Amino acid sequence: MILESIKYMILGMTVVFAFLYLLTLVLEWQRKIIEKYFNSPPTTPKPAKKPNKKDKLKKVAAITAAIHHNRRIQNGN
Repeated sequence: MILESIKYMILGMTVVFAFLYLLTLVLEWQRKIIEKYFNSPPTTPKPAKKPNKKDKLKKVAAITAAIHHNRRIQNGN
């Protein structure tokens, strides 16, 4: 009984290993095909725009309003 369960365990692990290995091969093959036919030139990222003072003040105002609203809700007013 135990020997039979060990056989099934080994069989199951072999099947899972074979499936995962086959999946890896297929995905690698798919990657090569996609790179061959749909390869786009690498794009350079745009430099990040520095937030100006007006944007910072808007963010602070939004955070302050959210905190004020949350406190009003918690106090029941």
